[in-house]
Amino acid sequence: MMREEPNGEEPGETNLPRPRRRLTEEEFRELMREARQEARRRRYGRPPEEDSAVALRTQHAEFGAAAH
Repeated sequence: MMREEPNGEEPGETNLPRPRRRLTEEEFRELMREARQEARRRRYGRPPEEDSAVALRTQHAEFGAAAH
């Protein structure tokens, strides 16, 4: 007799989530840009509020010259 799993699946059976649509090139690039920004923030942390020169350089490095 086979033991039934608590979620109603047979042992060894896997229900995968429904397939997702593929990202466009633009969506992928935006996602990667956000991931790099997050990694940079986690590695270096946020600049001290009182040091505006450091904050300005960090903002420039993180968001590019277009952010000013």
